[in-house]
Amino acid sequence: MTEASRPLRPLRRRGYRELIAIVAIQSLGNAMSTGFWLVYLVSAPNFLPFGSAVLVWLIAFAVAIPAVLLYGRGRPIRATRSMTAGLGAMVLGHLSMALLPPPYVIVGGALGFGLYIPGFWLPFNLLLSKETSPQNRAGRM
Repeated sequence: MTEASRPLRPLRRRGYRELIAIVAIQSLGNAMSTGFWLVYLVSAPNFLPFGSAVLVWLIAFAVAIPAVLLYGRGRPIRATRSMTAGLGAMVLGHLSMALLPPPYVIVGGALGFGLYIPGFWLPFNLLLSKETSPQNRAGRM
């Protein structure tokens, strides 16, 4: 059976609290690990210049821009699949920082985070906007 002929599964409705729990756990873990990697890369034995951290994020956003454009084509994208792939890309970014030599970390980490940003956050924000209304969105966040 091809992808196009396969019947769609019923959409799984996520609750507001479930989405907030996901983002809280994910944000805390990502903030802690990113701080660790920044210190690790600019300290001994790696001694990368501090500007390399900026370069990682510049490359990551350069990777994210075409990914956002692909998402914006209007074709339906399954949130769970996309968010899982986005988190997987983030894991690969962290693994590249742990396993690659310092100069390659800049590219490997940037690719992982550049794919993670739209892969996780675009569907997450759409799911969250479906759980709120314009009248209560600021108060619930």
